[in-house]
Amino acid sequence: MSVAPAKCRDLELHGIDHSGQSFEVRVFVEDQQADTQTSIAEDNNSYAGSFFVFGHGPCLGDEGHCDVPPGPVNAYDFRDPHPLAPKYRRLPITDAIRDKAAGETFTVTLVPVANHGGSYEGGDLLYFTRLSLVAYS
Repeated sequence: MSVAPAKCRDLELHGIDHSGQSFEVRVFVEDQQADTQTSIAEDNNSYAGSFFVFGHGPCLGDEGHCDVPPGPVNAYDFRDPHPLAPKYRRLPITDAIRDKAAGETFTVTLVPVANHGGSYEGGDLLYFTRLSLVAYS
């Protein structure tokens, strides 16, 4: 049985922590040296795209105010999740894989970047629980 190659590929990040500052995540394919200074112009075919995480910032409430409860109270609890519940992001990276990844395996580099008054700085900004590559036709 042969399997048709996937026409579309999406990178998914689950459980993103957004309790700190806001930042951008730049995604590169087959560019392990990518950093905050790497070009994100259209002529850089290793740049797959980016997404933004709107950070909550420091908690200003009483102790426990910003603690995320473990889940809904019961199966019939339809309230919105806690504002600090971990987030999910999906980014289509099909074109970058098609342009840069020649074999069956490839490397994806995630570069978190915070804007501090026009100065773009990296650092320990991105925390998540799971990364997935979804391929579909």
